[in-house]
Amino acid sequence: EGLNAVYMGLQAQIDAMSGQLGERLHIALEDGVISLNEQAEIVSLQQQITDITNKLTKAQDEASLASIKIRYGGAQLDAESFALLQGELQANVESMTQSYDNALEVSLTNLELQLSEEEIDQTEYKKQLDDIVSDYNASIDSLHARVESFQLEAIAEAFSKELEGVL
Repeated sequence: EGLNAVYMGLQAQIDAMSGQLGERLHIALEDGVISLNEQAEIVSLQQQITDITNKLTKAQDEASLASIKIRYGGAQLDAESFALLQGELQANVESMTQSYDNALEVSLTNLELQLSEEEIDQTEYKKQLDDIVSDYNASIDSLHARVESFQLEAIAEAFSKELEGVL
């Protein structure tokens, strides 16, 4: 019940900000010119939505891995169940990567808007772009490391007796 309330609260925040963003965009585009203040409000709302979405994505990623660990943890893995485990992990990695890709696209859109509206110069653009790319690559690397660690733990747990004395 408490977890559902937290999730619903975050979703309500996203919905409210999305509504505000739509209103701001509509107002800004009525006269065909986006002012600096309007641009700042739009970018701020987009960033807030991105931050909450990233928080939800990270929580969903961790919950997904925890769910798999519960379902397969302690089980006697055979070739078939190990293949199922690998398939689920691969599907989760693809889904998680898509979430990171979506966040990357939003960040790049915000950056392009800032540059086109001359809120930042080319030097600042390059710096922020480098930061975005670095953060994205770190997120993907971290995802792969977590999944690899998960796989090794699952194997070690399932075959602990067989691996006794080897590790």
